[in-house]
Amino acid sequence: MKSTESLISVVVPVYMVEKYLNRCIDSILGQTYNSFEIILINDGSRDDSPEICNKYASKYENISVIHQKNAGLSAARNSGINAAKGKYITFIDSDDYIHEKLLEILYSYVCNYNVPVSMCSYLRVNDTVDRRKMPLISEDNILTVLDDKEAMDMLLEEQTTCVAWGKLYELELFNDVRFPDGKIMEDMFTTPKIFKKSKRVAVSNQQLYFYNQEGDSITRSDFNLKKIDMIEATYFWKEFTEKYYPSLSEKAYVHYLITVVNMCQLLVKSNDEEVKLLYENYTTEILKNFKYIIDSAYVRRNDKVKVILMKIKLFKTIYR
Repeated sequence: MKSTESLISVVVPVYMVEKYLNRCIDSILGQTYNSFEIILINDGSRDDSPEICNKYASKYENISVIHQKNAGLSAARNSGINAAKGKYITFIDSDDYIHEKLLEILYSYVCNYNVPVSMCSYLRVNDTVDRRKMPLISEDNILTVLDDKEAMDMLLEEQTTCVAWGKLYELELFNDVRFPDGKIMEDMFTTPKIFKKSKRVAVSNQQLYFYNQEGDSITRSDFNLKKIDMIEATYFWKEFTEKYYPSLSEKAYVHYLITVVNMCQLLVKSNDEEVKLLYENYTTEILKNFKYIIDSAYVRRNDKVKVILMKIKLFKTIYR
């Protein structure tokens, strides 16, 4: 490994991904940028993932593995942050993989544009896609450098841009920031803080990260009470913008309210008494803000229709 001034720590949380783990690690080892370490965090996997991690760690001096009891994605990422030796850090989910130039390109952005964070776009993939047939780097790459307020606005416009992966960070940004334990939307609680600390973020539209759509995922599954974390996260965004970016506060509040409305579409299908109570509480909150939602320029027409259906008591009939 080279000087820590150019070293990138690649943190890979690992949990029950024996089917995909080799693909993920091989895509990192195949990077055109060669000053990196790989930190594999085995989060209590019960399949062959721990053995796969050990095999790579014994073969490559720049790969280390941490075995820990299952504590969730946040705890695994936090362990990786604590163990990182590089000046920069990036996160890759172990069922995903990356373009061979991801590290090279994101590192060039932080250097050439003097920013603490750079990020790329992603491509959704599944097992029918041949990983060797990666899309070519776009010739019409659009790169934008945002200040922290503009970056927060980007999150509100496109929530998926808050994901931890597909980004390269200066490690020191995480000196007093960690992912919250036990949350499934952990990125949403950390990314606004990191963007605010960074002051400037380089954003590219190049699809350098390959996001796997196969396998089990709480966020892709049917309703689970853990999905309520998204409401808590968007409420955090509301409070965060009120404190630091007041001009974005209405957009953030609307984002929270519409998240509640969309969650109600899932809640209304359940016969569980606890879920029914949540549904009633959330619909009460929406109806208290009925005029605010209807009058807001930030609410799309189809979302206003959903709120009107709540008002005239047809929401359950339509979405159940």
